[in-house]
Amino acid sequence: LSIVDGEPQRSWGAEQLGEGTQMALRVNDDSNLLFALRQTQGSHTEIGKRLSKIASGIRIQQASDDAAGLAVAEHLSTQSRGLSVAGRNIQDFTSLAQTAEAGLGEIQDIGQRINELSIQAANGTLTDEDRQNIQQEVSRLTQEIDRQAASVEFNGVPLLNGAFSSSAQVGANGGDTVNLSISAANSSALGLAGVDVSTQAGAQTAIGLAQGAVNSIATERADIGSTVNRLQSTFNFTGAAREAAVAAESRVRDADTALELTELSLAQIREKTGLF
Repeated sequence: LSIVDGEPQRSWGAEQLGEGTQMALRVNDDSNLLFALRQTQGSHTEIGKRLSKIASGIRIQQASDDAAGLAVAEHLSTQSRGLSVAGRNIQDFTSLAQTAEAGLGEIQDIGQRINELSIQAANGTLTDEDRQNIQQEVSRLTQEIDRQAASVEFNGVPLLNGAFSSSAQVGANGGDTVNLSISAANSSALGLAGVDVSTQAGAQTAIGLAQGAVNSIATERADIGSTVNRLQSTFNFTGAAREAAVAAESRVRDADTALELTELSLAQIREKTGLF
């Protein structure tokens, strides 16, 4: 203990064995304590972060954890979620196309029946009365064509009146669409409105009209069928792309449990020992 000008000093002086060296011990110096406290607090904070990541399974819980990684993960999340919705869009649009195709199939069957009746009416063994009876059935069948063409719809949207032309959003980006247009399938559009088989000559004409209507519907159904096949292929691709995006996001965002447990153990050791 040293006395300077009659006042006690707060430091101890000790001569070391080495020549010309001296070590001072300061009684009120808290720097070492503050250093240890700071390191302990840092270790405690680190433990909290590691526990949170282990519990949630998420490595990037806030931007400060990995700013660049967060940006990549959010982009991948947007892509995967968009592809998920696109997959549902494809399924809905496929159902729409299949509904239209089913309606056209029924109308095509009616056209086949009209063709059969027209061929029957063209036979010279029939009387005018026979043909008139056939004409009544033909007239009712054309009315049924018009009814079905007006009633076939999906989610309130008419499909066979000639006004349908739309597209399905099949991807996560703008412009990823598949288009579909469906021609009118009423008797007028098919050339069957007012068809007359009450005479042999009229029946001969009706044969050509009925066959033309059947062929026209077959072409329309083929177009819809090819669109359905395209949608199915697109759906498969969309599903695979979504799986890849989800896996990539997981690799960026999710926690490596083994690594987090190791870092947690190290932080707990530093907290207990006060070492960094």
